[in-house]
Amino acid sequence: MVAGNRILLSEGFTAMALRERLPLHAWSARQWSEARRRGDINRTLPLAHLPLGPLRKIAARRWQRVRTCNLGVWADDFRRGEVFRQQGTDPTFNDLKQRRAFPIGEQSTAGVLGSAIDVNNDLVERGLPADRTIPQDIIIHTLCHSHIRREDFGKWTRWYQEDGNTQVFRLFKDEHNVRNDRPGAARIEAYSDLRWRKGEWHAWEGRYTIVKPHRCMIFQAKNDDNDWSVSIDLNDNGDITLNHRLDEREDITLARNMTGRPFTLGVRDNGHNYEVYFNGRKVGEGEFNRPTGYNRFRWGMYDGTMRHDAMILVSGIRFE
Repeated sequence: MVAGNRILLSEGFTAMALRERLPLHAWSARQWSEARRRGDINRTLPLAHLPLGPLRKIAARRWQRVRTCNLGVWADDFRRGEVFRQQGTDPTFNDLKQRRAFPIGEQSTAGVLGSAIDVNNDLVERGLPADRTIPQDIIIHTLCHSHIRREDFGKWTRWYQEDGNTQVFRLFKDEHNVRNDRPGAARIEAYSDLRWRKGEWHAWEGRYTIVKPHRCMIFQAKNDDNDWSVSIDLNDNGDITLNHRLDEREDITLARNMTGRPFTLGVRDNGHNYEVYFNGRKVGEGEFNRPTGYNRFRWGMYDGTMRHDAMILVSGIRFE
């Protein structure tokens, strides 16, 4: 938090400054001193430039004396404060490895607990139908296990939690896949029990709130044998991109700087063709031949090795 000081102008001097368009920003110290002597301003101390260095940070978290017209905070901190509260802390990934919190090279069933995330549901879920509850028939995929059923979700709160109708997906700095020898592949994804082959259309929809952006895939239509057909990607700046897997068209940037700005994503897929919707508007379509295997919707975060912490919320999902 950065708090500044301000100089108050008298009512008469304010009127004169506006009427005569006085260049106050270019005034000299002498002109300000004369204004103080006349009673046109209340003080001159805020004009002083002092090399305070580290002294500026002594009370970095004191906000009680801050006035809203001269308050500066990091945008990400402000947005996180609105969206959720965190109770507890999370050890680093290296600490977990040193403590042998999970096996390396095999599926783990022990789970890894994390800090509790209290979502501001009134804000995040505003406008969503009350019946948009989190489906029960979903599975999660973490760094340590690829097929975790609902009855075991409570063991894996470091990476996945639910609050109201919102799913909380988190990954942390330096994390990567540990369940086998595949390099990178850090992920926390949910996926549906619903699966299909070429033919009937199926649809998925959910509202995303990006809290801590990191380059990753946040949605994919995934086939067991033929990999994903279409994905929605996020980057460190909060930009959202439509990625056609096997299409000569360039990726399409759907929106920029979406950190803290909720958006609705929708995808329809019939095992060969697909359509993508952003905030209710169709933004792309394509096809990807998948002659074998089953298709599923997957959402959350999937990348290589994490360069910094990441967090997204997905609310009001439905699929059919």
